[in-house]
Formats: sequence, structure tokens, C-alpha cells
Amino acid sequence: MFNKLNHLLINNLEKLKWINRIISLASLFLIYSLITDQKFSLNWSWNFLGVTLIIMIGYFFHSLSWSLIISNEISYEKIFSWFLSLIGKYLPFKLGIPIMRVTKDIQNTEVDTKKYFLGVIYEVLYQVTSGGIIVATYFIAGFYNVSFLLVISIFLLVLFAIYKTTHSKKLIIFITSFLGYAMFLLSIDFLARLAGYEASLDIAIAYIASSIISLFFVGAPAGIGIREYIFITFFNTNEIFATADFLQIALIIRIVFIFTDFFSYSLFKLLEFKDNRKS
Repeated sequence: MFNKLNHLLINNLEKLKWINRIISLASLFLIYSLITDQKFSLNWSWNFLGVTLIIMIGYFFHSLSWSLIISNEISYEKIFSWFLSLIGKYLPFKLGIPIMRVTKDIQNTEVDTKKYFLGVIYEVLYQVTSGGIIVATYFIAGFYNVSFLLVISIFLLVLFAIYKTTHSKKLIIFITSFLGYAMFLLSIDFLARLAGYEASLDIAIAYIASSIISLFFVGAPAGIGIREYIFITFFNTNEIFATADFLQIALIIRIVFIFTDFFSYSLFKLLEFKDNRKS
């Protein structure tokens, strides 16, 4: 089946470029609809750009994971196609992600569609594992009353020490995925502080946990609705936080991530345009 798909892609490359553009436009329209449908006011702060930058660093680590999964090395082209597929997750069933990566990479090199589709599954599994460990570490550190930051730092040092000895490909993929989620945690914590929430780290951990769970709901574009529902439910069932309004911060986080996705896509689309003009 995948051999036939490969043959179909190669023979219809120009049509696939247009399909890619249509997916991009559809995704951008959905992003625009999501932003305009939110019934709350957001006081813009230039500090939010700092949050966007931290998220983009996390995205960069995840793009490294993808490059290592799909090509066993850090490849500029694979990092490029990863960022250009960011908005593909806003289509139902997340099929836009592998399709956009395939249609981008097939222009420059031979592509195995089976490897790409399976690669996306492996990528999600690494994300679930690395993000889940961060969340579990937070609760374990809290239970034993030790510093969460200290435990995470020691854990990373141990991982790097093991990698230096073994040079395991799977381990470095896990490390880059782990660092990506660490950046997301930092960005959400920073954003919650900017929004005036005292329990910023609790908010960040809860959002990361809800993000991981929402990955299993493939029918929801980018986990929209599912992620926020799980996030709010967590705080509503916690007596300490039940009186606070966490719907506001959930929507702010979502908006900032959507903005970052759009900004990252636009930036790499501009770089692609410049590369095409040079060639």
C-alpha cells in the first residue's frame, strides 16, 4: 500500500504542492476562527513574545527529535519540514502533519511514506513518555518535599552521562523530546506569572498533563476543547484551586500557542520563499 502511495506522490508532485497549500489555508482559517471565537479580552504585553520565543525553542528540540527519528541525523531539511507542518495539527485526525512533511521533503529527496506515518506515531510516543515523566516527577518531588527543579536537573545530567557512554539514538531522541516539554513547562509557568496567577507551576504541570492526554484524541484538531476541559476539570476537583477562574488562563495559553504556531509557520515559509528565490 505504501509503495503505491510513494509512486502516486512522485507522479503527482505538482498537484501535491497545491494540496499542501490548501491544507495550509484551511489550517490558517481554522486558527483564525479559533482566535476570533474566544469571548474574552486579552491585554497584550510584549512579554508574551518572550513566551513565544521559549515555546519556539521547545519546538526546535521536538524538530530535532523528528529529524533523528526519520533520518538518523540532524537534518536541516527535516527540521524545516517539521516547522512547516505545525499548522497541520489543526486539521481533524492530525493527518495534515505527515502529509505536509511528506509533500515538503519529497521535493528534495526520496521519501518513504510508511516511514513518515510511523515516524509521527513514534514521535507522539516519545512526547507522551517524556512529558509524562516530567508530570510524574513533579508529583513525586512534591510528595517527598524535594526541589522539582533539582530532581529534573539531576535526571537530565544522568541521561546525558548515559548518552555519552552509549551514544544511543533512542536516548538522544528522548532527551530532545524531554527538553522540548521542559521549555513548554517554562513558557507556561512564565505566562501564568505574567497573567497574575500565583500557582504558576501547578498551572504549567496541569496543562502539560492535559496536553499529553489530548494527544490520544486524534479526532480533535490540536486537542482543541479536550485539553482545556481536562485542564479546568483538574482545578475544579482540587479544593485549593476550585474558587479561581482557570478558564481564562487556559484560553490565554491556547491563544499564545496558536500565535506561536502561526508565527513559526510564517517564519519558515518566508525562509522557504527566500531559498526558492536563490535556487
